Amino acid sequence: MRKITYQSIPGKGRGVVATDAIAAGELIERSPVIPLAHADSEKPGLSDYAFAWGEDVPGFEAGTECAIALGYIGLYNHAKPSNVRLERHYAENE
Repeated sequence: MRKITYQSIPGKGRGVVATDAIAAGELIERSPVIPLAHADSEKPGLSDYAFAWGEDVPGFEAGTECAIALGYIGLYNHAKPSNVRLERHYAENE
């Protein structure tokens, strides 16, 4: 059962909210990504949605330094401190 949904948050736009309690360490979502070059990620329409992907991994394939995530990743709160953690699975592009 999915424990999250997205909704409009007054004064902030769309965001993900919990619909049920989520235990510490519980997987919230696993989303595929579309890797792309940093230069492409800076183009209008993509720059607000791209995030770092592999730029700090030795020997990572050039031209895939950023990614566009499918799913809700772009709608999660990015506050510090965060109450969730993002794990990148490079081999699976997730």
